Amino acid sequence: MAGDPACRCPPRADSGEAGALPDAGRTAAAQVAAVRGGVTVLMSGGRTTHLEAALHLPRDPAAATPPGGA
Repeated sequence: MAGDPACRCPPRADSGEAGALPDAGRTAAAQVAAVRGGVTVLMSGGRTTHLEAALHLPRDPAAATPPGGA
């Protein structure tokens, strides 16, 4: 729920509230896991889609979202 100090959810885009800064350690761990997973998919199937999404996520979260949402 937006405005609830116990909520760790990001605010809705239309709420006008600023989101809390993400935890740097957890963000780094998630990025390493994403890259490792992307490399695994690349090595096993030759597809770069997952690795490209992992590499673009820190700069542009919308780039990791497949067309049409999901």
